[in-house]
Amino acid sequence: MHVIGQQPLISPLAKLAAIALLSSVLVGCNQANSEPTTDVIKSVKLFEVPVNTAQESSEFPGKAEAAQRAQLSFQVPGEVQQMLVNVGQKVEKGQVLAVLDDKDYRLAFDAKFAEYELAKSQFERAQQLYAKKLISTDQFDRNETSYKTAIANIEQAKTDLENTLITAPFDGVVSLRLVNQHQFVGANQAILNIQNVDSLDIAFNLPVTFVEKMGLEAIQATPAWVVMDNFPNMPIHAELKEVSTQPDLDTNTYSAKVTIHRPDDLNVLSGMAGKVHFAQAESASTLILPEGAWIEKRDSIGTVWQFNPATSVIDALEVNLDENGSVTDGLPQGAVIVIAGAKDLYSGQQVRAWTREGGI
Repeated sequence: MHVIGQQPLISPLAKLAAIALLSSVLVGCNQANSEPTTDVIKSVKLFEVPVNTAQESSEFPGKAEAAQRAQLSFQVPGEVQQMLVNVGQKVEKGQVLAVLDDKDYRLAFDAKFAEYELAKSQFERAQQLYAKKLISTDQFDRNETSYKTAIANIEQAKTDLENTLITAPFDGVVSLRLVNQHQFVGANQAILNIQNVDSLDIAFNLPVTFVEKMGLEAIQATPAWVVMDNFPNMPIHAELKEVSTQPDLDTNTYSAKVTIHRPDDLNVLSGMAGKVHFAQAESASTLILPEGAWIEKRDSIGTVWQFNPATSVIDALEVNLDENGSVTDGLPQGAVIVIAGAKDLYSGQQVRAWTREGGI
């Protein structure tokens, strides 16, 4: 079972000074309360449910790969003006990574804009004349067609100009750089590779006999963890991501993947080998949580906040309780939960782990 200070004399003068100071603080608080407040990321005390690696498990060799990866390219040809990142550099979603010389595309946009302005003016004039029956329907239709064509042309010129930039589609790390500055590249030519290393997939194979014995639903509900070969004493909580629908006839196995959130203190990278473990059935162990962890408790059901390390957001999680209020089921191994001040939080709130400051 896991079980989660005589006062000195104060002079009258000091009392008066304290009262004056308290009054000024209260006035300041009242003023602050009247001003709009902004959301502050709250610090909370977290607890990670331990992974019980002592229990019997079925293990399968696997290899780490990025859960998100992308090969990036320009959608238009041109000369690379700037390469703003290097291999191994961390990037944020929306960050500009590479830039083409856009002079020709800006000139094309300006020309198409001038054509658009002229076509718009002629179309508006044609509308007035057509309403007064001073021009034919054919003439009006030609002006309208020219105007619509000018709109399409300027939209294409705008898109081409925007495509002289490559931006990161997600937070990640540059894993490969394929061109240099001042190099001419074609449309859709590979420029950069990026991958998200915060979340990793572990690819492995499940024997047909194991799947038939367990069943997919049971496998999905079974606690799983990964032990990387480089870190044999540090299990990492895993979630089953996918299993193929057809077995490989040559190996008589189903290809499968589990997802792990890379711990900050472990340098787990794509290509590293490890083993995926699925717990074997055993008598359930219980876990006692502090009162501050509970949003509510009723009979055999309790609700806590589960913290998502990837997004720093909390969501409600229901667990099963025994007659003593201990958790018996519903709390995944490796899950991170809030264990203090739960009733002061709300679903979807962004929080961060509380850390003890030095000297406190």
